Amino acid sequence: MIFLIIIIVTGVILYVNYSGSRSMHEEHTDTLQENTEYALIQSLSLVDKGLILFDQSLDYRLREPMNTFLTAYEESGGDPSAIDLDALKALLGPGYELYIINEAGVIEYTTFSPDYGMDFSVYPAFFKKLTGIREGDEFASERITAGYGGTDTRKFVYHPTLDHRYILEISYYDDEIRSMRGDLKYTEAAAKIKEMNPFLTLVRLFNVLGQEIGNSEYTPGEEERRIISDVHRFGDTYEHFDPSSGTITRFVLVDLTHETNPEEMNLVAELVYTTAPIESRLQTILHSHLFIGLLALILGGTLAFSTTMYFTRPIQDLMEDTEAIRDGNLSHPVRVSTLPELRSFSLSLQEMVGRLQKMMISLQESEDRYRTVVEDQTELICRFQPDSTITFANMAFCDYFHLDCDEIRGEPFSSTLKAGNACCFDGFDVSLSEEEPVMTVDRRESLPDGTARWQHWSVRALFDDNGVINEYQAVGRDITEAKKAEAALRESEERYRFITENTADNIWIADMEFNLKYTSPSVQKLKGLTVEEALSQSVEESLTPGSLQQVMELFEREMAYEATGEADPERTVIFVTEEYTKDGKVLWFENSAKLMRDPDGNPVGILGSSRDITEKKRAEEAWEEAFAQIEENIYQASILNDQIRNPMAVIMGLADLEGGERMEKIISEVKKIDEIITQLDRGVLESESIRAFMRKRYEKDRYGYRQDEDEELI
Repeated sequence: MIFLIIIIVTGVILYVNYSGSRSMHEEHTDTLQENTEYALIQSLSLVDKGLILFDQSLDYRLREPMNTFLTAYEESGGDPSAIDLDALKALLGPGYELYIINEAGVIEYTTFSPDYGMDFSVYPAFFKKLTGIREGDEFASERITAGYGGTDTRKFVYHPTLDHRYILEISYYDDEIRSMRGDLKYTEAAAKIKEMNPFLTLVRLFNVLGQEIGNSEYTPGEEERRIISDVHRFGDTYEHFDPSSGTITRFVLVDLTHETNPEEMNLVAELVYTTAPIESRLQTILHSHLFIGLLALILGGTLAFSTTMYFTRPIQDLMEDTEAIRDGNLSHPVRVSTLPELRSFSLSLQEMVGRLQKMMISLQESEDRYRTVVEDQTELICRFQPDSTITFANMAFCDYFHLDCDEIRGEPFSSTLKAGNACCFDGFDVSLSEEEPVMTVDRRESLPDGTARWQHWSVRALFDDNGVINEYQAVGRDITEAKKAEAALRESEERYRFITENTADNIWIADMEFNLKYTSPSVQKLKGLTVEEALSQSVEESLTPGSLQQVMELFEREMAYEATGEADPERTVIFVTEEYTKDGKVLWFENSAKLMRDPDGNPVGILGSSRDITEKKRAEEAWEEAFAQIEENIYQASILNDQIRNPMAVIMGLADLEGGERMEKIISEVKKIDEIITQLDRGVLESESIRAFMRKRYEKDRYGYRQDEDEELI
């Protein structure tokens, strides 16, 4: 045992020391690697800035040739085919190439045949830049770079035509460019960086097209091209370790983007590091540590052998006591060691056993209390294993299903309950998991006495340390009465829905801003609107202006009355409105409305019904016209009586004065006329009685019809 401890301690010390040495070397290598890549990026940035200064010096030189190119385009009347590009190239001098790019990004005309027909739309970023140049009005220049067709390094400038149909492009190359490019080379900067790091064996630079800079003969493989493209697109460094060659290959983005540099100018650097020198040094360190460890083991083994016998017996006794206690024999006595080093441990073990005994007693008491609580619960509680074997059931469960709790423990559900009851606990191993360990289900089961009852079950899966279900706990309660209440409520709702959907009146609900929240289907029969159309209408679209004003005034009065606190909360207000139909007609509606309230009694909406009274209104108008005509007839008859009697009185007076047979005949005729007038007077009186009766009947029909009809409906 002591020898094993010596081995472990020696191994740990050697491992920690070796790991520290390895970590230090790796940290040093990582730091050197980071500094190398940082220096490479900075060196390439400096080279790029020098090239930018030279590029910018060429912009002014190429403006004049571009003006000549633009003039030739204008003189052609905007027809590129009419331009003699070869003659224009000869006029500009050696080193120039001319291109005309159309709206689709295709080189349509050029003096450089290898680039004819090149489609820049396959390079989305560059095509977007070309589109911006064509739609603009300014001279634009590009860095000295290789063409997308793999041509030699050249200087490119662009200018849109005045009609914005084409882009005129000029490329230029001469000995000065060749010389300057020779003095400022990315590859030379990379070579100097390589000399600074002894672990760096290879440095390559690639442009956005995946071509190696300074070495046109090297062609990257398909996988390498993909890596270079991903680094260009996303900017993430890619690293690959090859254990067979002991090399680490890193692809690093060299970001050269700034105001005058597009993303296409960025480079990807491939750096290959060798791990051979480090591994050689670590091997030397490992061998020295192994030698030291072997020496330590020899010395330690000698020491361990001399002390083992002294400690073996007391330790063996202590192990036997510990194993007995571990097996559950808490009454096993713990022997106290005579060794000072083990005596304290023996006494601690004795004390621990005493505490465990007290804890077991406490746990037993707690379990008894828990069992009592569970047994007294009114909920139906049981536990069962995945194979449906019952491990526990409380008294409420057993009484409910008419079972004996002692008899069903250890039995499967299939042998204790009817098949219809057992099935409600099947399939939980499929539907429950550690993420969702609980499920609920409502079941309708037949009890042994034949009655059907509903239960609501909550089933929880219990898992072992490996995440496997080892038991279920089910808690249920009888919800038969609640189910009956739900069914009654559902039936009541269906009856209410049938009434609202089949009544001739329109039942509606609106909020306190008069926005409709519900309307019954009868709105389509009354106004020609679907339910969706009616709900989308505003109150201004539904009511005529006059009715809208009356409704608003009525609402303000009711709200003012509500604010006094004296208003009857169950009051109903009846009012008449003119409303538009879908085809623009105007109908009259009598509305009965009351306020809907929240639990605190505050108004939250309006519940109402509307009945079409258009025909009633038209009948009222006919009645009013008839009454007016009767009034006029009575009035005219009264005037006529007076107008006839007055002249007759004069005739009678003159007849008395004149006398004779003629007078008697006149008086006789006057009396006949007077009798006729008297009959007219009686007719007027009868007409007034008829008018009074009709007016009374009309007023009853006008104001009492809704109540009468409602009573008939009831």
